[in-house]
Amino acid sequence: MRANILKIAVSLLLAALPASYVSAAEPTVGEITFASGSVDIMRGGMLTVHATAGSRVYKGDVIKTGDNSKAEITMPDESTLYLGARSKMEMKEYSINRADGNRNGLIKALSGKIRFAVAKIIRVGAGGLGSWKKTNFSIETPTAIAGVRGTDFVIIVSEGRTRIVVFEGNVAARNISSLIRGEVMIGPNQSSNVRRDSAPSRPAALSPGNRLLLINQIARPTTANREGEGTHDSAAETIAHDISSHRPVHEVVENAADFSGLTIQEVVATAIKAGADPAAVVYAAVSSGYSNQQVVQAALNAGAPLNSVVNAAVFGGGDTAEITAGATAAGVPAETVATAVATSTSAPPPVTVQTSVTPTGSTTTFIGGGGGAAPSTLIASPSKP
Repeated sequence: MRANILKIAVSLLLAALPASYVSAAEPTVGEITFASGSVDIMRGGMLTVHATAGSRVYKGDVIKTGDNSKAEITMPDESTLYLGARSKMEMKEYSINRADGNRNGLIKALSGKIRFAVAKIIRVGAGGLGSWKKTNFSIETPTAIAGVRGTDFVIIVSEGRTRIVVFEGNVAARNISSLIRGEVMIGPNQSSNVRRDSAPSRPAALSPGNRLLLINQIARPTTANREGEGTHDSAAETIAHDISSHRPVHEVVENAADFSGLTIQEVVATAIKAGADPAAVVYAAVSSGYSNQQVVQAALNAGAPLNSVVNAAVFGGGDTAEITAGATAAGVPAETVATAVATSTSAPPPVTVQTSVTPTGSTTTFIGGGGGAAPSTLIASPSKP
């Protein structure tokens, strides 16, 4: 007992010391060069150090940002990692050998949005420049593994899904499970989704608007690029354009949630008000793993019909308790919600769903419904079925 108390006391003392005194036997693998808001380093599985510019990063450290927060980490090879708000990553391994021109890196992206700008040039000698001869650099997420060379890309980790967005270079991606076969090569201005139970999706083009929205969320704010400036207006315009272009609703919802910086509640409300079928919006958001309660509440507050919302949420795999909580939070009487939930299991699917089998053996689901009903057809009060 006394030994455990002493161990904890020593650990707390180490946490209060400058980073140079912590893990002295371990080499520094990076340095925090920018920190805004709440940025913490979790060390040794239990110690938490508040990070500021100049804080050192060691092998095994977990870096976490809070709401409205950002961080920038510069590596020994001059590669840079940018963490957006509500992001978390673990520095598993990062080592370089300038003499041999070799480097190895393994980073675990756990949540949020993280940009990796991997340096292509190696500095050798007195100002000499060269190219790295061998790079073994990988990113792990809960659902994917991405292998990279000298490139610039973003990893977006959400519940049950990883999106890999490439700005420059190429990234090879596959499911983290060896049982799920299939690998894709993602090129410049392309993105791919890797879901928990399927192979990576075919790379899709990244629009200039979505690229800019994503960069603004992660980059260090400057005079020319002030944090959050115009984000909501641009995002709403992009959603409205995608809806009017009859893009699949699940694609519109996921793109907006990944690129716009809007909350899922804002995405749902904006898509419905732009004319998307409310059932398709709710189904897409719930089946993508977003909060059932937040999705349902947002849809009802936007004027969507109760029965349509509940049916879509249940069909999308939503939890009935969370669905009920979302509806009551939107002001729907408890008895009315209970009736809608009770009858939802026997209701027909709210959207058209087709499932096809890919060559790798995984399944791909296509959700029908592009523009959907016009806003004028929506019921004004969410308490009405």
